[in-house]
Amino acid sequence: MHLPFGEISLDQRDLATLPVTSAQVLIVENKINLLTLPAVDRGLALGGLGAAALRL
Repeated sequence: MHLPFGEISLDQRDLATLPVTSAQVLIVENKINLLTLPAVDRGLALGGLGAAALRL
C-alpha cells in the first residue's frame, strides 16, 4: 500500500477509501494486541473493534 507511516488510526468511512487491492488482513481483539503486532509486508491489521467486528 506504500503508506508513509507505520501505523494510523482511521474511522470506518476513511478506512473504506484506502486503495487496497491485495493485503493480508488480521483482525485482533483489542488495541494492546494490535499495537504489539510485528510489521507484515502488505499487511493490514484491525483492532479494538469488540462487537463491531460482526459488521465487517
